[in-house]
Amino acid sequence: MKKIKKLLSVILAALSVFALSVNAFAADISAERAKEIALADAGYKAQEVIYINARSDVDDGVKHWDVEFRVEDEKGRIAEYDYEISSDGRIREKDKDYEEARPDADDKLENAFERLFRKIIEWLRALFN
Repeated sequence: MKKIKKLLSVILAALSVFALSVNAFAADISAERAKEIALADAGYKAQEVIYINARSDVDDGVKHWDVEFRVEDEKGRIAEYDYEISSDGRIREKDKDYEEARPDADDKLENAFERLFRKIIEWLRALFN
């Protein structure tokens, strides 16, 4: 009888550890979800973004997503947003900077390349959505 109780205790302990680990992994969000959270917080939609990237990282043993994206604001400036999104979807840190203005920013060729790049991104999004 003692052996059965001991065996049941071991099985219950193993099941508890398994259940906790399953719950911990279930709480992890995807890179796409981290991007959605950052964009929503900044007030932008995916179609408005020039560039976006999310990569997983660990700081002090805490897993999170580093999300970086760039948008053109209403004044035509390029704003760069940086977010740290925890694995459960909470925003840990956020930052917003503007790219330095370049002296040749009004150059027609450069503007044409920027428009072409945006069109390519729109086309790729339409192709893969």
